[in-house]
Amino acid sequence: MSSSRDFGKVAIFCGGTSREREISLQSGEAVNNGLQRAGIDVEMIDTRDGEIDFKAYDRVFIALHGRDGEDGKMQAVLDYNRVPYTGSGVAASAISMNKWYTKSVWRSIGISTPDYRIVGKTVDIDSIDMVAPVYVKPVNEGSSIGITHVTETSMIGDAVAVALEYDDFAIIEQEVCGDEYTFSFIEGQRDMPLIGLKPASDFYDYEAKYMRDDTRYLVNPELPDEVRVRCIAAAKKAYQSIGMRGWGRVDFIIDAEGAAWFIEVNSVPGMTSHSLVPMAASAIGLDFSETCMAILGNAAHG
Repeated sequence: MSSSRDFGKVAIFCGGTSREREISLQSGEAVNNGLQRAGIDVEMIDTRDGEIDFKAYDRVFIALHGRDGEDGKMQAVLDYNRVPYTGSGVAASAISMNKWYTKSVWRSIGISTPDYRIVGKTVDIDSIDMVAPVYVKPVNEGSSIGITHVTETSMIGDAVAVALEYDDFAIIEQEVCGDEYTFSFIEGQRDMPLIGLKPASDFYDYEAKYMRDDTRYLVNPELPDEVRVRCIAAAKKAYQSIGMRGWGRVDFIIDAEGAAWFIEVNSVPGMTSHSLVPMAASAIGLDFSETCMAILGNAAHG
């Protein structure tokens, strides 16, 4: 692992203006503490608070979640200023933020993803042929914001109306019965284990992710070896097909037959006390500071 002197002055970009602002601030604070413990010269920057002197920093750790930080916009600004930053580049960030684009890429190369339809503010909901149970989501939000689990077909329209309060497009995604898993990666590190998610609530929603203490996380859950190996290989293909780099997370369902159905990717995962990447990294022997350093070590631009 690189010495702290190799990184120069590091900024942590967090906060911002998205609906995930509070979670981003928590991630930023955790990363700030982790990098300070590793001896990094680091400064925490809330990108909402005005102009940034990009030339003052040698690297940026992006801990921005949601729009204007995870969708390629900040990545484009950093590329323009030729400042290396953590995570994916402009195109991969934009695609991974957009559930529609992500699933379109996956379908084009044969990665299994639940059936879906896209609804916009100008699309008549009566033309949609989906039948509950479904999940209705804003196309461009993360952290389960604006998501409704719909169990009655007659309620799909109401759920779409909720999703369209957050975005110009909503995705109606067929529910796949099975258990939810996530695969985290940090380039340059050995494979991290799968984590199984067992929320006490209806599904792994915003509260289950960040606020509740009764969500169960099964690190390296019991699975047939063939299923585990196949799912990890498919998860790698899923994020690589988007062009993601550096680090990230892939979420999927494993059904009763052992088939993986990919839901979405996350190019700037959370780094809070409930977050999955540090949990998976811990399982391969990396403490939180080492995890932050490993991510920072992959910073690049362009």
